[in-house]
Amino acid sequence: MSGLFRKRRKTKEKPVTITDKSGVFYLNQQYNWFEGMINWLGNAENVILDKDHDNDTAKKASETLHMLLEDMERWDEKLRSYAAEELIKSANDWRETEDTPEISEEEFAERIGSPSFHIFNDGDFEAAYGDDDMFYGHWIVVHGTAGGKLTDANIEG
Repeated sequence: MSGLFRKRRKTKEKPVTITDKSGVFYLNQQYNWFEGMINWLGNAENVILDKDHDNDTAKKASETLHMLLEDMERWDEKLRSYAAEELIKSANDWRETEDTPEISEEEFAERIGSPSFHIFNDGDFEAAYGDDDMFYGHWIVVHGTAGGKLTDANIEG
C-alpha cells in the first residue's frame, strides 16, 4: 500500500492547561491565550491569560491574577470606584431624559456587574464590567498595569 492511501493515525493531544490555586486555564491555540474561570467575591467570572511568547505558560499574567485575587475585596472597590470617578459625567450625559435623576459615583459603582479579566503577557490587565444599561449595553473597561496602577476607564463595545 502506497503512502498516499495510508490512513493517518489520529493522535489525541492532551490539552495544555495551567492549574494553580486560582483555577484551571485551558490554552485556546486559536487566540494564543489561556481561558478559565475564577471565584470573584462569590461569582464565577471569566479570565483570559495571554500566553508567554516563548512557551505554553502565562507567568506574568498569572502573577497579576494572583495579585488581584490576594486582596480581591480591596481590588473590587478600587476598580469600581475608579470606573465611577472616570465615567460618572458620561453616565449622567447618557441619561434618557433630563427628568431622569442623575446618579452618584456610589450608585454607579454599585450598579456595574462583576468583572471579567483579560491579563496580558506583560502583566497589564483589563477588567470589563456590564454597564446596567447606563451606556445602553456597552462594556465598562478599566485598564491597569502589572504594578497595580489604574490607567484609564472607557466605554467599549
